[in-house]
This record gives sequence, structure tokens and C-alpha cells, in this order.
Amino acid sequence: MDEHVLSHDIPFSSVYVKWFLITVAVYYILPWVIKKLWYFYVTFNCDSEGSTKPLPPGTLGYPIIGETIEFVKKNADFYTERRLKYGDVYMTHTLGRPTIRVSGASHLRVILTGENTLVTSQWPSSIRKVFGEGCLAMAEGNMHSFRKKIIMKAFTHEALENYIPSMIDITRIYLRKWMSVKEIHGHDECRELAFALASKLLVGSDFNQKYVSYLSEIFENMVNNMFSLPFLIPGLGLWKALKAKETLHKEIAKCIDKVEREGSQQSFRSAIHHILEQKDFGKYGKQEFIDAVQELFFTGYDSTSSTLASVFLYLGRHPEVLQHVREELDDAGILQCSSDEFQPSLDKIYQLKYLYSVVREILRIISPVGAGYRKALKTFEVGNYRIPKGWTIAVGYRDTHLSSPVYKDPNAFDPSRWETLPNLDSRDGDSHIDRMNYTVFGAGSRFCVGKEYAKLVIRVFVIELARTCDWKLHNPYSKMIYIPSPKVIDKLPLTIWKRDCSI
Repeated sequence: MDEHVLSHDIPFSSVYVKWFLITVAVYYILPWVIKKLWYFYVTFNCDSEGSTKPLPPGTLGYPIIGETIEFVKKNADFYTERRLKYGDVYMTHTLGRPTIRVSGASHLRVILTGENTLVTSQWPSSIRKVFGEGCLAMAEGNMHSFRKKIIMKAFTHEALENYIPSMIDITRIYLRKWMSVKEIHGHDECRELAFALASKLLVGSDFNQKYVSYLSEIFENMVNNMFSLPFLIPGLGLWKALKAKETLHKEIAKCIDKVEREGSQQSFRSAIHHILEQKDFGKYGKQEFIDAVQELFFTGYDSTSSTLASVFLYLGRHPEVLQHVREELDDAGILQCSSDEFQPSLDKIYQLKYLYSVVREILRIISPVGAGYRKALKTFEVGNYRIPKGWTIAVGYRDTHLSSPVYKDPNAFDPSRWETLPNLDSRDGDSHIDRMNYTVFGAGSRFCVGKEYAKLVIRVFVIELARTCDWKLHNPYSKMIYIPSPKVIDKLPLTIWKRDCSI
């Protein structure tokens, strides 16, 4: 009996051991070998141009897809984990390109001031396809300078002053709607408000609220799918983004045609009016200009809507900050919530220092754009590492804001910190702190041309919200996701009502 059992146990054990070894090899050893071979393939003979410094630490994942799947799953936590493990400069491979991620003011300065000498714009393939070649972000050299000069005419002091009445009127319409409904999802509602503002102020269109809701969903679909693998396969992310882009381009083309047709007959002058009247505008092709307007929409809608929702979030979490804002408005004679006829001038808004501190702090702690992308024109050095020619560089703006030693307790929301910090977002005057510690709107020659528009929209929103509304967050500390732009996963449910003006 014992011999019979033993004779069956031996082959059973051998089979078990064999399958165990095969399982270990397939699930652990083979992936490790594949990753190592891919790493050596990508990094072997990387251009050094005489630099003796090593490549940054990090991993490159699997062939072709790199670490994109892990990045999609983890969102911004993917970068946070690697920065904590490897430091401010490390390598990865996402969205089809080997990439070096860089944060820290001194490192950012090397890259952002090295435009056209060390680096040039280089967005992932999927984003380039969605944005189009006509947008400012994709332009290089003289073409970038030309396009920036033309588009900045839409954001002069005079143009911004012209936008204020419509900006206030549209904001009040949406606030009244929200107060009548009472229970809203702040993320979705701020998205529609930002889209309505961009539609009117940037392209001069008076879409009704129902159509704004429809188009904003189309735009959101495009934005949410543009950070995808660069494969145009029906049903996958890039395909969805490009289908949404087709719909939006048709609407943008209609708006441009209307402005060109009616011209000065329109009582309101949108950003398109200011751009079209430039004498050098004829160098823009029609499709290129549509791409440029879509980019204006992206910066004026996606990042702005995220920040408006963040206003709800952070002022709802910190009622003492909201109270301080109201005290400043009261001192300036702006708080009277019963009057919808009151229209503050641009200069009056600019005089509200604490309000501006609140806006800057919200933009710092939850930056709407987490990173910018560049390509190394030649091999150069950042810190202790070598950046090889041809590699993509991801410039970590948000990483810098949340790790810089300039900010005491950088993860804390504290507008009062700006009472002692200089205006790092200004190009005027001297600063004892490196301005690269605050790059909400980029820096160098590729700073965001619409930054004054964005800051004005946020200021007006805070003013009108503080004047007329009170609200309560249902989940003040719900989980955040940060890519493509920051938002809470539950879409920010809240109850909003008219403020008691007697208090």
C-alpha cells in the first residue's frame, strides 16, 4: 500500500513543481527580463555629447506601451510615487515616448528659459492630434512668436475691461439658476459656466443653456480621452477624442464665419474680433485658426472650470477665508448682494489684494495644468543628470508647487502666505524668490497667453459667489483626480442658497 501511494506521489509532486516553476517564470521572471531588455534597448548609446553625468533614475516599463497602463490607472499618483522614490528628476515611458520628468524651481529654470536652444515644444502624439498643428502650443520658433503676438491682442487691458459686463452677467445667471435648484454637482455646473463664458467672451456666441450643456459634454469627452495611447482604433480613447473634436470644429467654424460676416455690426467684441482685426492675421490659414480657437477654448474652459470648482471646494472647507473675502469686499463697497446693477471696473477688481491672494493660493495648491512637455534639441544637464537629445521632458508644475521649500507647509491652503511672498506671477519688479517656484501659467517664452483672462474669470466668480451665495459641501474631502485636470471623483455635490444680506 505504501509503495503504491508513493509511486503516485512522486510524479504528482514533479508535475506540481514543474508548473510552479513555469508559473514563476511566466509571471515574474519573464516580465522582469522583458523590462530589463527594453530598458537597455532604449538607453543603450543614448547621446551624451561629452556629458559625464548619468541618466536619471527610473523605469521604462514594457516595449512600446512603456508604463502608460499604470499611469492611466494611478493618474497623478503615478508621478507622486516616482518623485518620492527617485527625486525631482527621473525617467519613465508614457504615452508612447521615453520621458524625463522634472520638478523643482532650479531645474525648471534650465528648461523653461532654454526654449529654442535646449528644448522645443513636444506634446505626446495623442495630444498633438487632438490640438492640431495650428495651435500655439505646437508652434515653434518664429511661428510661435507670430501666433502669440496675434492672440495676445485678445487679452489686453482694454479687451479684458470689455469682457467684464458679459462675464458678470453670465456668472449671475448661473448663480441664480443654482440657487433655485439648491442641490447641484459643483464640477458639472462650473464646467457649464466656464463653457458659457468661453463661448461668449472668446468666440462671441450666445449659446442657450441647453446647447451649452450639450457642447460642454462633447468638449469634456475630448479632453478626457486625449491622454491616450497614440493608436487610432475605433472605440478607444484617441478615436473618441477626435470624433468629439470634429463636432467642436464645426461649431467654432460657424462662430468665426459669423464674426467675419457681421464684423463691427456686433455690439460685443469677443476675442475672435480682437484677433481678426490684426493686420498680420492673413498669415493664419482657416484650419490653423480653428485649431487656435479650440486651444483658447481649452485654456479658457477646461482649466478655468476646474479652478471654479476648486473655489467652491476650498472656500467651503475654509469659511474663515470666505469671511475675510467678504470683509474686503465690504471695505471696497462691493459686498451689497441685493444689487445686480453693480459692475466693478477692472482696476477696482485689481485693487482687491486678499481676493487675489485667495486666487493665487487655489491655483498653487491645485494647479489646473500639472505639466508641460518639451523635446531636448541637444543633450544637456539638469542637476546631477543628463537629458539625452531627442527625449521628451515633462515639466512638473504642480509637483514643484507642492514640494517647494519656499512654501511653508505647501500642502496647506493658506492665502495669508501671499502677504509675505512676492507676486511670483508678475514679470515686473525684482523678486528675492525664484519665480520658477510658481508656474501656474508656465514661464519663459511659452507662458499662457490667456492667463489674465483666466485670473479675471476666477476673481469675478469669487466676488459674485461671496456677495450672493452660501453653500455647504456634502463631501468636503472626497478623493481627487488630477489628470487631465483636477476634480473630485463625486463631482462635488453641494447645497447652495441665497446669502442673508443682513449678516
